[in-house]
Parts: sequence; structure tokens; C-alpha cells
Amino acid sequence: ISDFRFNEAAQKIRMVRQSQEQASHSATLFSSFASLIALYFSPPVTAPSDDISEQLQDAARSAAKGYELLLSISADSFFGKNGAQPVGTLFGQAEQEIKNAQGLLAKVKDATREGLPATLSSMPLLAAQQDRFASYLRLARWAFDPERTKRFLVVFQNQDAPRATGGVIDAYGIITIQDGILTRSSIDAARNLDGQLEANIIPPRQFQNATTAWGMRDANWFLDFPTSARKIASFYKK
Repeated sequence: ISDFRFNEAAQKIRMVRQSQEQASHSATLFSSFASLIALYFSPPVTAPSDDISEQLQDAARSAAKGYELLLSISADSFFGKNGAQPVGTLFGQAEQEIKNAQGLLAKVKDATREGLPATLSSMPLLAAQQDRFASYLRLARWAFDPERTKRFLVVFQNQDAPRATGGVIDAYGIITIQDGILTRSSIDAARNLDGQLEANIIPPRQFQNATTAWGMRDANWFLDFPTSARKIASFYKK
């Protein structure tokens, strides 16, 4: 790795790790990450400094560990069964490892601005990919935060009847997440909920030729998703 011969390094890492008694997914993940880095570099003319090499190796280890944690997630993790670690805990641990990898990659990216060999010029692209992945991981960790109980309203859209956010809402579900796992869920038809509305809510003027009563089924009328989401939630509360 210090000579940037990542393909050879990946093969050697794989052979060494597979020979260990407790070989795990981290072997393949570490090798895969090294191979991923190799895709963004041309054969080097000048070898990088020892500090850069060490940071790349540490970033690969942290990223591999984070991905290994994600690959260990199973259905049991979501529901806290059979002694599996809660998915919220695994998301949190994985996020820390990915953050560590991000920090190390950022150092390498900053160093490239100081005139290191052109072979490192693609490092910002790799770091950017890590950034995008980390944003999804942060959302997952927030949703399954073991420290807070959350309830989510989920809607199921039928694209055969187009609406602004995708399709008419045929069904909805309530999901409860507590202690980092799914503890309760329920699904029902949107029409059943709309049938419980006591007041007749007038729909937007542009929609009045289609219906005279507004409910959750057509609440996703607005092109702006947050606005539609708030309206859907308001109908559920009603």
C-alpha cells in the first residue's frame, strides 16, 4: 500500500486474513476498499510520503470496519431478537468508523493542495463518495437512535394514480422505534382513516374538479415534498 500497488496489496491482505482462525468480513472489506482506492489512482511516478501512506491505510481500516458493522445487520438486529445487537447501536458504531475514515481522507485531500504528486489528484473524488455515504448513515443512525423513542408515519403511494410526490396514497403505516429497534408497526388503508374525519375539508381550488372532500389519500398534492409531508401528518392527527 505504501507504494500505491493496491491490487497486489489487496491480494496479500486477503491471503493473510483468510489464514487467520477468526477471519471475518473485514478481510474482504479491507481488500475491497484498497481496490476501490486503486481505481482512482494511476501508477505513481513518485511514492507518497510515509504519513500519507499511513493515513490511507488507517482510512481503509476504519472504512472496512464500518462496512463490516453494516453487513452484520440482519432482521434480528431490527427487531432485537436472538441476541443480535440493536440496529441503532450498529448504525452508531458504523458512523463513528466512517467519520474517522472521512477525517483521514480529508487530511490527504488537504495535503494534495500542497503540491504532492499528481497521482493523488483523484483523492477528493473518493473523499466525496465517503461524504455522500456518511449522510445516509447519519440519517439511519438518527432514525434508530437508541437514546430516543420515535414514531414514524409511512405512506404507500400508488403510481397508477399520479400525484405530486409519486402517486395517490392507498395505505399508511405507523412504525415505533425504541432502544434502537423496531418495537411496533401497523398498516391500514388511507380510506379508513379519511372516513374518520368529522369535518369536510375543502381541497385546493385546482383539485376541486376531482373531489369535493380532501383527505390523507390526496394530501400529497404539493410539489414541495416537506409541504406535502406536513399536510399528510396533519390529516393523520385529525
